[in-house]
Amino acid sequence: MPESVHLCDFPEGNPARRKSELEAQMQDVLDVVGLGRQLRTEYNLKVRQPLRTIHIVSHDPERLARVKVLRDLVLDELNVKDAVFSGAESQLATLSAKANFKALGPRYGKKVQLIHQAVTAMGSDEIEAFMQSRPMTLTCGGESFVLEPDDIVLERQPRPGLAVAGTGKFVIALDETLDEALIREGLAREFVNKVQNLRKQADLDIAQRIQLRYTSGAALRQALEEHRDTIQKEVLALTCESVDGVVEGWESVEVNGHACQVWLEAVSGLPVDD
Repeated sequence: MPESVHLCDFPEGNPARRKSELEAQMQDVLDVVGLGRQLRTEYNLKVRQPLRTIHIVSHDPERLARVKVLRDLVLDELNVKDAVFSGAESQLATLSAKANFKALGPRYGKKVQLIHQAVTAMGSDEIEAFMQSRPMTLTCGGESFVLEPDDIVLERQPRPGLAVAGTGKFVIALDETLDEALIREGLAREFVNKVQNLRKQADLDIAQRIQLRYTSGAALRQALEEHRDTIQKEVLALTCESVDGVVEGWESVEVNGHACQVWLEAVSGLPVDD
């Protein structure tokens, strides 16, 4: 037995044990999750607000299949209920395109204007079919031009209710539409965050059980009652009760615009669950 792991030599890696397929799969998942987080930031979609659907599009069937295997991981990371996988992005956004003059100029010189006119005249379906073709051959003015994906600048106008972003590998869309059930769940998740912060402020042990009471308006109370079991599990509360009036020791918090007063008390003498 070594005196300390800190005094041991760092083990050498064994390339034979690397799983390249798994690495590629996880990289694809990271790309999708990264796009999803980018959209939440750009469209001001709060992380703790559940969303109904994420649409994941790739023109590479193998890449799409790899992400599909880890669907639940993507949903959990992005706080989304369901995922729809597809090879076509025109259902998510209206596509338009233009020539990348910087990339095409050195190869085609003055003919870039001809290419640009042909590309800008394409409709959404035509653009998508063209981008999926390999090689990408554009015929215009009686000539054929071989193009790479980076030779075309794509612009996407999202369909109503969708937040859309894309890279060369994936295009994803988050459904921005919030029904009442999603809103209530978002309120409950935000409430959990507020209570966890109060636990930290009170310097409670991570496993400390508590009694939890609150007073709020009707809308927030409905959400908290509906998700009471989840709230109690997340904040280690033996009770989560709505009461009338306030008492000494209440803390005022705001839950997505809803005023709320919270009171919590540590409960001693109880075993900690495994």
